[in-house]
Amino acid sequence: MACTVAVIEGEVVGLQSLKRAWDGNPYDVPSGWGIIGTHIFPSAARQGVGRDMFAVSRDAAAAAGLVSIDARIGAGNAGGRAYYAAMGLWTRREPDDAVCKRYDLAPPQACPPRNASCRVHPLATRAWTIALPGRAR
Repeated sequence: MACTVAVIEGEVVGLQSLKRAWDGNPYDVPSGWGIIGTHIFPSAARQGVGRDMFAVSRDAAAAAGLVSIDARIGAGNAGGRAYYAAMGLWTRREPDDAVCKRYDLAPPQACPPRNASCRVHPLATRAWTIALPGRAR
């Protein structure tokens, strides 16, 4: 549904994917929700990269009519849990060695943000690249 790549000075520093949950998915996420995954390179941590990528994913999810977004984070991944909490996700359940966080969507917002360019990708509905000028790595 959406794939966002964050780039600083020509170098990829983050990736976020959002896909629509399907019946029987391995994450036990209800159909009609989004499933999100994020990786931010340590050199780009705490510079707003994750916040910018989440804004793109949140807006794409709202535009697609999704009800909620679910993130499954390893129980030992304190940074991941803190990131999703900062984005407004709350813990909805804790299966096995994971924490599942949920974000409920508001009415659709403008998509994409001003600093994103859009291109169609054969494996996704939309792919976004965010250029983040002026941020140190």
